[in-house]
Amino acid sequence: MKKEYYKTMALVLCAFLVLVLSGCSKKKGSDIDDEFAEIEKKLSPSEKKSLEEVKKILKKTDTRRVELKGISFDDFWSKVKQEGQKWAGDKFYVAAINAGNVIGFDRHGGLAASWKADIIKCEEIKEPRPSRIKRSDNYTIYKGRKKIITMSEKAKTGGLIIRDDPFPFYGRAFDPKKVKISPKEAEKIANKHKGYTPEGFENYDYELKPIDPPDDTPAWRIGKRVNLKKTLEDKKAASDWWNVKVNAETGQVIE
Repeated sequence: MKKEYYKTMALVLCAFLVLVLSGCSKKKGSDIDDEFAEIEKKLSPSEKKSLEEVKKILKKTDTRRVELKGISFDDFWSKVKQEGQKWAGDKFYVAAINAGNVIGFDRHGGLAASWKADIIKCEEIKEPRPSRIKRSDNYTIYKGRKKIITMSEKAKTGGLIIRDDPFPFYGRAFDPKKVKISPKEAEKIANKHKGYTPEGFENYDYELKPIDPPDDTPAWRIGKRVNLKKTLEDKKAASDWWNVKVNAETGQVIE
């Protein structure tokens, strides 16, 4: 009895998440019925009864009008640049930027539930020396100190969390002034390159790192992933998984 109860509640919760987090904001009662139609086909009579109760509650409350929130890259990036300039001045470089993967949030349109940046105070730059033996010699290497900056929706203040990396930094980095293309723009470029038309809120990986030598121009890796709705409905397809690199300075696709 308990096992069936917990199973039913799990299915109801999944159905609720599909409605609230898959872009179904500001919808009428009939639209709510449509959103649950596919899920309802897989339920037993007792499970359908529980689902009907959830739908009644949703139709009476403002839950269906909850907008999908997130932290924009532009907001995060402006704060990171301020912190970097304050800490490192003209020695400010960036090693990497990533959008955090949080269950229940589809990263889209340059929005993510969290962001992380590795910023560098560069004390020495080692110029590349073409080599067939040691691959790292082909890269410009930056030496210095590193700070790790994160920003999360869960943070009470909505501000930055900054911590010092105790180890010396030795690796690749890029000049923040070279970042001209936002992840939102890179996402559009990647979709166009793949001939893909987004359906509602999609889910993407956002990663910004230096591209291959000889220069250290930053590039976005836009990774298309399965969104929450398709995951819950078990409608995954090969077209839901791909990666495209976009030059963050020029907007060109990197083959």
